[in-house]
Amino acid sequence: MTTLIPPLPTPVPQSTDPQNFAARADAFLAALPPFAAAANTQAQENNLLNASTVAAADVAKNASDLAVAAIGASKFDPAVTYQSGAQAWSPATGKVYRRLVAGRASADPSTDAANWILTGSPAGLANGTNLDDVTGLGEYVCGTSSASATIINKPVGLGGGAFGMQVYNAGGQSGGSVRVRQVISSYSSGALPKIWTRTRSDNGVWTLWDQILTSSTSAERILIDAGTVAAPSLCFSADQSTGFYKPAGAIGVSYAGVSVASFLSLGMWSNRLALGSATASSNVLLAAGTSGMDPNVDVRGISVDISTGPGALTASHTYRGGWLRATGDMTAQDKGSFAVTVMGSLIEARSATTMGNAGEATELRGVHAQATDSAGKTTALNFAYGAYCYCNHTGTGSVTNSIGVIGFVQNNNAGNTISTVEGVRSAVTNSAGTVDTAHLFRGTYTGTFATKWGFRLSGDSQNQIEGWLNITNTTASTSSTTGALRVSGGAGIAGDMFVGGSLTASGPVRVGQYTLTTLPSASAFNGYEIDVTNATGGSKRCRSNGSVWQILNTTTTVS
Repeated sequence: MTTLIPPLPTPVPQSTDPQNFAARADAFLAALPPFAAAANTQAQENNLLNASTVAAADVAKNASDLAVAAIGASKFDPAVTYQSGAQAWSPATGKVYRRLVAGRASADPSTDAANWILTGSPAGLANGTNLDDVTGLGEYVCGTSSASATIINKPVGLGGGAFGMQVYNAGGQSGGSVRVRQVISSYSSGALPKIWTRTRSDNGVWTLWDQILTSSTSAERILIDAGTVAAPSLCFSADQSTGFYKPAGAIGVSYAGVSVASFLSLGMWSNRLALGSATASSNVLLAAGTSGMDPNVDVRGISVDISTGPGALTASHTYRGGWLRATGDMTAQDKGSFAVTVMGSLIEARSATTMGNAGEATELRGVHAQATDSAGKTTALNFAYGAYCYCNHTGTGSVTNSIGVIGFVQNNNAGNTISTVEGVRSAVTNSAGTVDTAHLFRGTYTGTFATKWGFRLSGDSQNQIEGWLNITNTTASTSSTTGALRVSGGAGIAGDMFVGGSLTASGPVRVGQYTLTTLPSASAFNGYEIDVTNATGGSKRCRSNGSVWQILNTTTTVS
């Protein structure tokens, strides 16, 4: 009790003293409100003190009853036939139990709830009890929701539900203050229990309530009561027999306006976590896996969906749905002669979990990357990349091959027939709007290179371009190995060829071979030359004058 009631002023006003009555009455009336407020506060404190005293008395009586019962109780003997109401103390727990029905059984009373009941009963918590004041060792119960709603300093997540509480000795005392620990178990019909614990320290100050995660709370939520969450808020401590903690259900974390340093802390023992039916071995940080999921829904192994809220930016930022990074921090001496491959990610689409399963599928996509802008966007978008692949070399060692993108298709089944194989495919579609320029493939060079190739296709493959080919390079040709277009082998051209400059051949030149009956139109090929193989006197080289084919260097029409 800390509130003091202020005294009323004296002497009090009296009708026999009319000269001082008014002044004393005013002073007396002015003192009444603070007097009443202090009296009411002290009454509440007295009620709470009485409740705590009653609770302590109940605990003392419970302990006394147990002590009295223990005096007449003998050690449990499985060979003895006990009468109903007989008492015995358990060698396993040291507690006294009362026999419910006459009989004999080999099971210890602490494990035989059908025949034995623990003597004594928990103390009831009165309405308005402040749990800070309940420090007597023993068991307590708050059996109704209405009573629980009045209890002070209980866990926030408990709400107004019924609960039981145990008070333990937490390790002696210091400076006259006993260290005690409170453990609360919630009760709700048909629901799994929730458990909280807290401790009163040497200086008499209680810690915050901590909810305990156990196997029985796999389907329950963990409610963090603090307004500001310190790191770590939720930590799975490792089990030394398995190397990691594997909850039976799902883990959900949400917050609203909470300052968060770390919501989920993995580790303490082996720095790994397993979800679903997966096993996090010593070389796996996070393993997730399951089987037998519903085939009639769209299934996602991992679903990450983030969105920024509205607000004016003060700097440029990058928003990432995911970030995967693998780093190999070994020296050249560490690596030695072994091959080391570091992958940022390995993504595989398989039609079956094992190669022996059928795994029928209509389409497989190892990676599906997509960039989509909003229909409501009004500002200019500088770049949109469906996929952005980037090789960055900053070391001093040599690099044998650096490949920005590689497309690889392999058929490993002799009985498998693939209609079309495409290592790389590019497609551009404009369904609406305007596209100024479209490129199926476009590449540029920046810097100095010993040799540069725009395209390089090796092997006995045939390459087909269905559209027209425009080479804008203007390099002149002075030999068979110079110029904008260079062909190491021969060139077969099914149609006409027009040369804007001079034509030089280092070997024999053969013009078209015709007979007198197959001569082409002279008017269509004015100035062209041909050979007429069956002309009079033998084969003749002829030129068209626009009307007839004349023997070269003459005006004689070939015949």
